[in-house]
Amino acid sequence: MPDKPDKPAETMPSTLWPLLVVLLIMGGGIVYAVFEHWRRAPLMVGAAMFVAGMFRLILPREIAGLLVVRRKSFDVAVYLLLAVAIVVVALVVPPGR
Repeated sequence: MPDKPDKPAETMPSTLWPLLVVLLIMGGGIVYAVFEHWRRAPLMVGAAMFVAGMFRLILPREIAGLLVVRRKSFDVAVYLLLAVAIVVVALVVPPGR
């Protein structure tokens, strides 16, 4: 089977606001990490993944834009699984001294 080159996107998504919202929440988590709030940082990252999953579940494909990776069910499952995993790890790890 010969290698096929990647097919470029046919159109740029019309809106980028869902991705920007997720990135803003993720950026908040990074800011918390920089200021050494180790419990809040992963909670914010988990919240960003949850919001991404909800956007992917609720918004149509054209509006979800760059949050669309695969089928809707797969995307939602991965985003929500990541959200739960990150939050659980944040809550299970004992606080530092």
